[in-house]
Amino acid sequence: MISSLPVSAPRRAGIITLLQTKPWIAIYVVFTLTALMPEVRRLIDWKTGFAVVSILSIVPLIALVPFAFIDVMTWFRDIPRTVGVCAWLWFGVFTYSLAVGFFQVGKLPALYTYVGFVLPMAFGVWISTLRSDATTLYDRVAGFIFNLTTPIAVYALIQYTILPAWDAAWMRSANISSMGVAVPFEFRPFGTLNSHGPFADWLIFALIVNLPRLSRMRPPAMVQTALMLIVLALTQVRSSWLGLLIGLLVFVALSPRRIRNLSFIAVSGVIGFVVLSNVSTLLGNATAGNSVFSRFSTLSDLSHDTSYNDRTRYFGTILANAAERPTGEGLGDIGTASKLGASGATTDFDNGYVGRFVEMGTLGFLGYAVTLALAFGFSVRYWLRAARLGLEHEAAIGAAIVATQVVLLFLDIAADHHGGFTGIYFWMTLAFAARVPAGTTEQRLLSRRAA
Repeated sequence: MISSLPVSAPRRAGIITLLQTKPWIAIYVVFTLTALMPEVRRLIDWKTGFAVVSILSIVPLIALVPFAFIDVMTWFRDIPRTVGVCAWLWFGVFTYSLAVGFFQVGKLPALYTYVGFVLPMAFGVWISTLRSDATTLYDRVAGFIFNLTTPIAVYALIQYTILPAWDAAWMRSANISSMGVAVPFEFRPFGTLNSHGPFADWLIFALIVNLPRLSRMRPPAMVQTALMLIVLALTQVRSSWLGLLIGLLVFVALSPRRIRNLSFIAVSGVIGFVVLSNVSTLLGNATAGNSVFSRFSTLSDLSHDTSYNDRTRYFGTILANAAERPTGEGLGDIGTASKLGASGATTDFDNGYVGRFVEMGTLGFLGYAVTLALAFGFSVRYWLRAARLGLEHEAAIGAAIVATQVVLLFLDIAADHHGGFTGIYFWMTLAFAARVPAGTTEQRLLSRRAA
């Protein structure tokens, strides 16, 4: 027992060194667990029985805990000022709202919401301290996400056509009415993610962060991109459709090679549209694909759309009632965490901004909004610096980072998108934006110091 004590410190140092020298391994693990654990849970529930609350659901969050420990153990050294300002502000307002939630909502639901927003921050802080070349690391991570998403998209198509027994059993037990009926071709595919909404988010961010790479990739990448676009259409999540469109427009507007990028996106889109138009014939089902085009048609007549009209009420009575509680209701009052409270039921909330205002109050929401604004500003600054220095690939990465931040800001209108795995994208792209672009004098000086 005593002899093991001197070994523990070098062992911890060795792990930290490994994560510094090969950080992409840890990042791969985080994204893999996030993408696959919901499906693993469905398989286990199918064998053992459905559980409303399962420890497997929080495995992706648990995977982020070591990065919070590393941040603490290294005394937050080498954190870029941009990330540090955002992180401390974020940590402060969410810790305040956690305390309110402990007293007004309950410890478990408040803590669940808290870690969903704060642990992705710890992950981003760790990425911002890495000494490896930021451009190379970005390309590695983006490529991994793209290649991880491809088989998940293939599985989603298989899921849509035959609906495996474990997925069907989960659909019936979870009883998510917006997902559809547990019958092939009669539901929205969700792949290996929690539901069709998170799956659509996964698809669009896998595409957006890879935009700097896709224009340089070979034709097979067009097929992969078209596959993801087809599956995204089948999810029928209109906010994600619009989010991807906004992200593409932002990227093309800011990227150095606009014509080349437009050509790649256009060809992939045409392939996807042709396949989707003939999906009924290809899948041997007359109704397959009809619901997708019906869903598209609702975008031109939102005044008669039930989902859209339901969301408008968040800017009426709900917002007015929240304004009367300046301290907020406390974390855990809405969303998935609410089923851990006394009622045992989930309180759905379809507006992320109003949701943060309800839970965090005036002061907390102000800190939340300022953090988002700072992150956007720092992302634009990275892109501007790379573009002015003529660093083409770094400027394209900056354009993708800005596009990611803009899309997250847009999607918060539909639901919280700065916690969970979308929170990982928020903090990861901010961490890359805080790094000095490769090839600059500052970057060379930092590399010499690190050596």
